[in-house]
Amino acid sequence: MWLSVLARGLGIDPSRFLAADVAEALSAYHEFERQRLLVAAQDPMYNFEKSANDILDAQQLVYLADSRLSFLTGDRGYLRRIKKSQQKTRIHLLGRRPLNTADDVDAVLRAILI
Repeated sequence: MWLSVLARGLGIDPSRFLAADVAEALSAYHEFERQRLLVAAQDPMYNFEKSANDILDAQQLVYLADSRLSFLTGDRGYLRRIKKSQQKTRIHLLGRRPLNTADDVDAVLRAILI
C-alpha cells in the first residue's frame, strides 16, 4: 500500500516496481514514515497540521537511496524514528556545533567522510 500511494503521488504506475526493492532503496524514508503514522494512530490528539513539517523531513530521506550520499542534520527526530534502516549510518547529527567558518564545515565533513 505504501508503494502504491508513493508511486501514484509521483504519477508512476506502482506495478512497475517490486515493493521490496523500493522499501529497501528508501528504507530510512519508509521507517520514518511508518513511525510517524504509528505515533499518529496511537495518539487521538495528534495534529497533522502542526506536524506538517514531518512530511518535508521525511522527503529529505529519499536522497539516501543514492549510497554515495550522506544526510547532515541538526534535527534529532530523524535518529529517534529511524532505528533499523541500514541508511541510518549515513544520517549525521550536527548537534549544537556551529558552522560559522569554512574550517568548521571542513572539520564536520572530514569527521563524516574519513
